[in-house]
Amino acid sequence: MYSYLLLIILIILIYCMIKVDNNLYLIMFSFLFSLITASIYFIYKAPDLALAEVAIGCGLTPLIYIIAIAKQKTFIVVFFRGIGKGELKDTDLELEFTNLLDEFANHYSLKLKVYDYKSNYRPSRKKSLNLGHIDMIAMYDGKEDIIKLEGNKYNLMINRLQYIVSSYNRIILKKDGDYNA
Repeated sequence: MYSYLLLIILIILIYCMIKVDNNLYLIMFSFLFSLITASIYFIYKAPDLALAEVAIGCGLTPLIYIIAIAKQKTFIVVFFRGIGKGELKDTDLELEFTNLLDEFANHYSLKLKVYDYKSNYRPSRKKSLNLGHIDMIAMYDGKEDIIKLEGNKYNLMINRLQYIVSSYNRIILKKDGDYNA
């Protein structure tokens, strides 16, 4: 009886692991999957397999994933200066943006790479961020005279950047489909 319930939970966890976008949730679901698998082994009188599953699936594997995610050493930003009315010419805003990036990179010991584009080219944000190696796109909006940031949703550093961005007036970070100050 309990084993059927656990098997249903395993199927639900597999679906959740396929659909989740956040790496930390994926690690958590993987941990739960291994824990429930170990429980099934124990119910079917295989304690040696249960212990191995707990040690490897619940302990070692999530630890390796977390260490790999935490080892990010570079942060890649693509900066488009020409969105909206024209190109960014406000040196104060540019200095504010540079200070934000420097503060963020220094705080988390990241090597910062900024690719600067000085044209009115409007990027396909979704396509650019899905390339995998770009962590954030910054776009100057000439109509509102602000810099809008949009981070790669798979990068955990974007959540950390939210705290630093909140102290800047003319730089906003896109999160969950809206630009929040």
